[in-house]
Amino acid sequence: MNLSMEIIKDNLNGFTYKSEITENAQEIEGIRILNVDQKIYNSKYLSILSDVQFVQNKQSEKIIILMHNSDKIMISDVSIEQITNHILSIFEKYNAWEKKIQSLVIKHASLQELLEASNDIFENPCFIADMRGNIIAITHQYEIGTVNDSWDYCLENMRPPIDVLSLPLLNNSEQLVPDWSDSAQIYHAKDTLIGRYILVDQEPIGAFCIQEHHTPLTVSCCSFVDILCDMISKLITIKKNEELLTNTDLLIEAIENDSSYGLTQIFSHVFGSYDDFYYLALAKHVARKDTAQQTALQKEIDKIPVCQICFNYKEFTVLICKYSDITLLKKEILANPFFKFYQIGFSMPFRSIEQLSLRCRQATFALNKGENVQPPINFCNDYAFLYLTEQLFQQSKALELLHPALNILKEYDSNKNTKLYETLYQYLTHERNLVCTAKNLFIHRNSLLYRIQRINELTNSNLDSAIERLHILLSYEIARVLQ
Repeated sequence: MNLSMEIIKDNLNGFTYKSEITENAQEIEGIRILNVDQKIYNSKYLSILSDVQFVQNKQSEKIIILMHNSDKIMISDVSIEQITNHILSIFEKYNAWEKKIQSLVIKHASLQELLEASNDIFENPCFIADMRGNIIAITHQYEIGTVNDSWDYCLENMRPPIDVLSLPLLNNSEQLVPDWSDSAQIYHAKDTLIGRYILVDQEPIGAFCIQEHHTPLTVSCCSFVDILCDMISKLITIKKNEELLTNTDLLIEAIENDSSYGLTQIFSHVFGSYDDFYYLALAKHVARKDTAQQTALQKEIDKIPVCQICFNYKEFTVLICKYSDITLLKKEILANPFFKFYQIGFSMPFRSIEQLSLRCRQATFALNKGENVQPPINFCNDYAFLYLTEQLFQQSKALELLHPALNILKEYDSNKNTKLYETLYQYLTHERNLVCTAKNLFIHRNSLLYRIQRINELTNSNLDSAIERLHILLSYEIARVLQ
C-alpha cells in the first residue's frame, strides 16, 4: 500500500525528529536515497538524503532528511542505513496487513475476522455497527473494565450508549459537525474517536468506530480506517451478490477459483451432511459437445436412484455422489445403453469439499487416460501410479529422478539387440513372479533367469530392496510420460 508522510512520522517512535507536513499525500510507493546535490524528486518515492544545511545556528550536526513533495521530516542521531531499514519495515508491516485483509475478502471471511486482523494496526478498541445501531463485530481483546464506561456498555449490550450518541460532535478542528462522513475523521464527543460510514452502492449501510485508549488517534490512522472500510464494503457487496447466485454458479466458482462459499449448504441439502466421502465425475460425449446431449445426459443421471449433484460445466457434465453409492451408480450406468456414447472419469475419493478444482483435475486425468477404453468408466485410483509420476514430472526436473539402470539397459539393448529394458519392467510389474513374467514375455523360464542375472551384472541394482524396486518402477512411468 502507499504511505504518507504522516504515516511515516507516526512510526518514528524512538527517533529524534522535526516535521513540516502540509500536503500529506498518500502516494509513496518506495524510497530513493539521494545525494545532497541531487534535485530529482518523484512523487511516487520518499527521498532520503544526508545533510547539515537544515541545522540551525550553523551547527555541523549531521541529519537525515526525508522529503516528499513539499513535506519533510528531519531526523538527527541516525544513519541513512538505520532509517532506510526502518522505513522498509514500515512498508512491510502495512503491505502485509493490506494483503491479509484482501485475502480475507477473497475467502469471504466474516466482519469479525477482518476486525481481528487489524488489531495490530489500530491498537485501540473498535466496532462495526449497522444503521440501526446494532454492533455486529467488535474487538474482544479489550474486556469489561479495561477501557471506559462507554466501551463496557458496548460489550454488554452490543450497542453504543445512547448518551454518547446524543452528545454534540466536534471534528479535530473543534468545529461542530452534524454527522459522520463517508471518509474517516477524528471526532470528539464524550471520548475521542475515529468514525466513518460504510457505503455500498453509495448508500450508508453501517458505521466503523475506533475509541482512543491505548494509542493516540492520528490522521494517519484515518487512512487505515478508509482502507478497511473499503474492504468491508467490497466484502458485503460480494456476499450480497452471491446471495443471488444459483447452486450451479457456486459449484462452478468452486471448480474454477477454489472458492468454498455456499458448498456446505449445498452438500448438506443434497446429502444430509457435508462430512462424508464423495466422488466427483466428469462425463463427456465421445463425439458431440452441444448442450442438447448434455441436457439428455443430465436427465438420464437424474433417473439413477442415488443422491447426487449434477450440472453442466463447459463440455462436461459434472456428477458428485457419495462414496457409499458408487457401486450402485456404476451398475446403473453400465446397464443403460444410453451411456455407451460417453466416457466418464472419476476423481479419487475425498472428504474435504473445499478442493473441488483438484478433484476436477483428477477426474479429467482419469477421463483422458481412459479414452477408447471399455467399460467407459475410469477411476483416477486405477491410474494412481501414473498420476503420481505426472505430478512429479510437473514439479521436478524429471530426468534427474530416473534410476540409472534404465539408461544402462537401454544402451545395452541398442548395442546388443537384446530386450533387457522391457524384461526388467515386466519382472517388477509382475512382482518378480518368474512364471507370470516369462509367460508375458513369451520366453522360457531359464531364459528369464539368464536375463535377470545379466541385468544384475550390468546395473548392480539390489532388486531385493523394496525401495529400489519402487524407484525403478517410478522411473519407468516417468520415462513413459517423457515419451
